[in-house]
Amino acid sequence: MSKGNSEFGRGLVICLVKFSEHLERLFNSLERHPHSEQFQIYMHFNAASDHLYDIEVPKAWKKQYPELCQMVTTLKSKTIGCGHGGDTLTKDEAFDLHKLAREIAIEIDKILGLKPDMGDW
Repeated sequence: MSKGNSEFGRGLVICLVKFSEHLERLFNSLERHPHSEQFQIYMHFNAASDHLYDIEVPKAWKKQYPELCQMVTTLKSKTIGCGHGGDTLTKDEAFDLHKLAREIAIEIDKILGLKPDMGDW
């Protein structure tokens, strides 16, 4: 965990939001350059993964919500692995990681006592 000001975001919700903001860029890039899918996925995660270096689950939640912690750990390690570690992902795996980010958001809402609904649009 970094100390001081964060260049790419710190926290749980902030990092999820900033990571998710990159999804539309991936869609657009794959649409414009379908012949270079693997390169587009790499470039996407190279940028999007920056926002997950300082993602954190509140200490008070770690014992109470181990499933959430595992989801966050999986998202962080796979995303950084692709963006900065040389791992490769298929298009389906890339979109699965963005689905995982949405699932984490739903879990957070449930923890907060809300009844989340992603909606139709």
